[in-house]
Amino acid sequence: MNRLKASDYLTIAKNRGYKNALEELIDFFLIDFYYGIETAPREKDERYVPIYTKVVKRSLSFIRDSIIKNGFKDWIFIDIGCGKGKVLFCARKYNFMKYIGIEISERIYEILHRNVLKLKTTDCTIICKDVKNTSLEKIIKITDLQIQEISGIILFAYNPFDVKELVEVICGWKKNIEKKRIFFIFVASDSEDNLINRWKKYKEIKFGNDATRTSYIYEVL
Repeated sequence: MNRLKASDYLTIAKNRGYKNALEELIDFFLIDFYYGIETAPREKDERYVPIYTKVVKRSLSFIRDSIIKNGFKDWIFIDIGCGKGKVLFCARKYNFMKYIGIEISERIYEILHRNVLKLKTTDCTIICKDVKNTSLEKIIKITDLQIQEISGIILFAYNPFDVKELVEVICGWKKNIEKKRIFFIFVASDSEDNLINRWKKYKEIKFGNDATRTSYIYEVL
């Protein structure tokens, strides 16, 4: 695995603040060094900002324990704009039926692919594609699952593209599988969250004032 350079540490500190950066570096260490993969951002990674894993864990734990109360064994998890896979690898602790990561950048996807190969997992499917140009049925078909096998879907997104476009994409997906429950974990700033008003909001989870540490949990209606 390629180690972070000094300039990469400075980039993290500049983007997140020094206190947050220290916690993030510990977070990267626990994920990257434990699994032998690469999810940390580098100086050349334009717009790539990995999420803080506590946000993912708290969000998924809330949905599991406070809403569905029955585990995720027949649910699938989809990360829209999954980057190098940090969220996917974190979500695997929740025992979903399948994990799907969608990434549009070919360069980032190459790193993601290497990471998945290192984990030697068969429950994770990754796709290099623009989600605006595909359907949920096609995405699920790639995994060899059938819609009827799935009880529900967790969608996760952190700033993949314009919020209004993202909402329209998800609404289009929901129309074709109306009988399935879909929850959306959206990591964003308050202003972006305010653009979503058509779905039921269950929870806001905050860790400080950093937008990368705040998630909003919706049920897609």
